[in-house]
Amino acid sequence: MGVVLVYRDAKIEDLNQIVHCICSDLDSRYLKKEEDTIEYDKEAIEDFISDSIKTKFRYFCVYEQNGEILGGQLSLIEENPFRKDLFLSDKIWFTSPKLSNFKRLMVAYRVLKGIPEYMNEHCVKLVKGDLHSTDGKTFPTAARKLLEKLGYKLMFQQYMKAI
Repeated sequence: MGVVLVYRDAKIEDLNQIVHCICSDLDSRYLKKEEDTIEYDKEAIEDFISDSIKTKFRYFCVYEQNGEILGGQLSLIEENPFRKDLFLSDKIWFTSPKLSNFKRLMVAYRVLKGIPEYMNEHCVKLVKGDLHSTDGKTFPTAARKLLEKLGYKLMFQQYMKAI
């Protein structure tokens, strides 16, 4: 039997696998470094993901390989406070550290490909997302190139500092 790849909507039964994938991703990015570690609350992640899966107006696509969830993206429909129209706002993106950088981009490509159809179904005209550097020093050029290839425009960069 070969590798079975599936991109699908998240279900409540996926909660434990999604949380495990997110925590593994966070651990691999931050805990292997000796400086600037970011602590996270696993219970808060579980609550957020559980609530998000149950939310009616959300795009929550997961990538599954042979029954194991290895990545995904959650976006929620929000109202623009200035124009009173709706937009899709990226909330969390995660991939397993088991995946190579190339495979992470492949997952991103396939997950992002489903967004226009979702937007058309829900009469949403704008999607907003953030790009984050995994090392905190360089801008993620591969992700930027992928988004540009899919028709996204870079409007700003986001910087963060933990104090």
